[in-house]
Amino acid sequence: MIGIAGVLKGIVKLASGITIGAAGAATTSTGIGVILGSIEIAVSVPIVAVGAAEASVSLGIYYASKKNYKNNLEKFNSSKRVDLDDVDLGKEAEKLKDGASKAELEVRQFNEEGKLISNIKYKAGEYDYLYETDELGRISKFETDNLKLTVRENRLPHNPDTPGKLDGDHEGHLAGDRFGGSPELDNLVSQSSNVNLSQYKKIENQWATAIKEGKQVKVNIEIKYDGDSLRPSEFNVRYEIDGKRYRKSILN
Repeated sequence: MIGIAGVLKGIVKLASGITIGAAGAATTSTGIGVILGSIEIAVSVPIVAVGAAEASVSLGIYYASKKNYKNNLEKFNSSKRVDLDDVDLGKEAEKLKDGASKAELEVRQFNEEGKLISNIKYKAGEYDYLYETDELGRISKFETDNLKLTVRENRLPHNPDTPGKLDGDHEGHLAGDRFGGSPELDNLVSQSSNVNLSQYKKIENQWATAIKEGKQVKVNIEIKYDGDSLRPSEFNVRYEIDGKRYRKSILN
């Protein structure tokens, strides 16, 4: 049976009466409120469930991974209400049966005040780049084993209110917009204009050129802070281009 009564970890809750037939199509005449973590998504489209299963569910619990949501939930990480289209929950449930971890279900990195939660690992951006926060909720690491260029033509507007910003500072992308980096505070930090427009940008240009040449780019950046300051003091940048390693420390 697909429907599971009760509350389980890492869930998508279908808070409405639905019927899942043998053919695997679940429909409802009213919108279904889907809750992932504590974020509500408006759903008014049929939901495809696992085939060859049959169950009637009035308040069901249905597992689903966040992984395949990214194309439909571009603004999901910023905890905004959005519309969900064409999501195959059945396939997502099958993935979880195969052993998807709790980390793959974690999609919420902001608290109710819009600040990053401390001591967590999360994914952000078009390509689910990996990040970590420290005990003060500051971004402490950004990494990816496969940096990519976005297929978008237009630059996304980004949040200008980076923590600890000083006069003259820029909102610096850890993963640049051209690499599909998030425009929210889960990917932005305060950077001096020299770091953002020169030192960091030169490295980004090297990455972009390598990707266009078909090379694999791996990136690992540690963000350092002085005391309890919210403004980064240093960026320790390590990266590989087709296996060749580079390292650079950038003072901010």
